[in-house]
Amino acid sequence: MSSVSKAESQLSVLLNNFLSNEDSIQATFPFIIESLNLKNLLNPEFETSNNGISTGNFQPFKKLSVTNIPETNIQNDKEYKSFNNLLLKWATRLTALVISKKPESRYCSKTESQDTINAAISALVSIFSIANGYLDLEKDIVIPSVSKFNTSLLNLLKSHPELLPSISSAIIWSSRLFPGLIRLQVEKTIRSCVHFLNGSYVPTHPEFVAYASECISSLSIVSGKFSSSERWLENLNKTLNSINNSLNKIYNSVDIEKRENLIPEYEFDKDSDDFMVYLPLLADRCASLVELVAALIT
Repeated sequence: MSSVSKAESQLSVLLNNFLSNEDSIQATFPFIIESLNLKNLLNPEFETSNNGISTGNFQPFKKLSVTNIPETNIQNDKEYKSFNNLLLKWATRLTALVISKKPESRYCSKTESQDTINAAISALVSIFSIANGYLDLEKDIVIPSVSKFNTSLLNLLKSHPELLPSISSAIIWSSRLFPGLIRLQVEKTIRSCVHFLNGSYVPTHPEFVAYASECISSLSIVSGKFSSSERWLENLNKTLNSINNSLNKIYNSVDIEKRENLIPEYEFDKDSDDFMVYLPLLADRCASLVELVAALIT
C-alpha cells in the first residue's frame, strides 16, 4: 500500500470516528492534531531510496492542499483523486466546526501555554485600544468584539484560575474604557472574582486576593441596572456583611448559641464540617475581604 493510500485510510478513520462527533470533539481534537503532525497525513510524500524502501524522511507539515502532488498524477491516478476528495471532506468538516453553534466545538484544540495565553490577551487589549481611536474601526471591530472578549475571559478564568493576573487586568481595562460593553456581565464577573476571596488562596497565592479585589472594585463603579454609587454601596455592604458572618461562624464554633437570620453576604462554597479546616479558612477569608474593603474605599 502506498503512502497516499495509508494516509487516506487513517484520515478516513479520524474523520468518521472522531471529527464527526461534536459532543466529544473537545476531548479528541488534540489527538487528531497530534496524529496529523506525527504521521504527516495531509502531505504523504515520502522520499524513497533506490530499492523503493522509504527513508523515513518526509516533508514538514503543510497547509491543507494537494498542490504538492504533480498535476499529471492527480488527473491520471485514481489514488490521488480519492485522496483529494477526502481532503475536501476534511475542509468541509473543519469549516462546519468553525461555525458551529457550540463554543466548545469552535474553540477546541490543544491547550496553549500560560505565556501564550497571556500574550494573546495583551495583544487583543492593545489592538482594541488602538482601534478605539478611529470611528470606523470602533464600529467594525471594537463594539462587536469587546463583549465577546469579556465573555471569553470569564470562560477562561473558570478553567484556568492561574491566569487571574492577566484576566483581571484585561477586565479592569474593559470596565474603564468600555463600561457600556461590560455592563451585562458585571454581576457574573464579580461572582467569579469572589471565588478567589474565600480564603483558600491566602496560603498559596496571596497575590490573587489583590488582583480579585482590584477587579471587583473597578466593576463596582460600572452603572447598569443600578447606578454606579448604588452598585458600589451594595458591594461594600456585602463585603462587610461577609466579614461579619464569617466572624459569627468562627464564634459559633466555640459558642453554644447559634446565630440565625444572618445578613446577606457573598456566596461561597459550603465550608467543611471539620473545625480544624474551616476555622483557618474563615480567618483567611476575613483577611481577604478586608483587602477588598481597602480596594473599594481607595
